[in-house]
Amino acid sequence: MKREFSTLDIVKALGIPRERLRDWMNRGFIKPVISAEGQGTKALFDLEDAYCVALFKNLLDSGFNRTVAASYATKYVTGNRGTPPDDDKIEYIIFKICTDFGKKGLHTEYLEEGLNDYKLDLATGDRAGSYEPTRDPTGTWHSIHIVNFGKIRANVKKALAKL
Repeated sequence: MKREFSTLDIVKALGIPRERLRDWMNRGFIKPVISAEGQGTKALFDLEDAYCVALFKNLLDSGFNRTVAASYATKYVTGNRGTPPDDDKIEYIIFKICTDFGKKGLHTEYLEEGLNDYKLDLATGDRAGSYEPTRDPTGTWHSIHIVNFGKIRANVKKALAKL
């Protein structure tokens, strides 16, 4: 698989209209590893950027506003560029929508396969181990959103490999 992808590669692989991706980039919601600087140059995305775009789109499709979706997609996937999370082990990202001291916010947890001997079967809701994703000892969150990042990652890799 290639290491760098053009804007055209990303829109083809992820099924996003080209102008929509450009709009997201122009507004700063999506930031490729190499930005297009002037006419005749092109932006380049790496694999982390592709994951970021896919997660951003997933969050938008789930009803998150663009600012929040961009903040958390960027923070999770490309926030520590050069030291990415071990994303091959992270299967789910849990977003807890919070109200803390009257301020709304979003907190995230990363659920790795086998973390604390815990696995969640999303089809049945069965849990094993000691981790309780619905427990809220601080009383600050009011809803939860789980993203199957493993599936997003696999779909992105598969789509990009076809280019």
